[in-house]
Amino acid sequence: MVTNPPFSLFREYVAQLMEHDKQFLIIGNMNAVTYKEFFPLINDGKVWLGPSIKSGDRNVRRAPPLPA
Repeated sequence: MVTNPPFSLFREYVAQLMEHDKQFLIIGNMNAVTYKEFFPLINDGKVWLGPSIKSGDRNVRRAPPLPA
């Protein structure tokens, strides 16, 4: 499962995935690590944090402008 759930549903969604023993990748806000329900999952090695995208650390090429 790969998803970007609504931030307001993050806790419930992770709980459901864990309950059903699903593998998942979530693209979400790093503030989630502070949730009392989520931090123990990290601490117990059930969930891992991947690399984070920081402002300005990606080199994005822009397409040339289209003719008018």
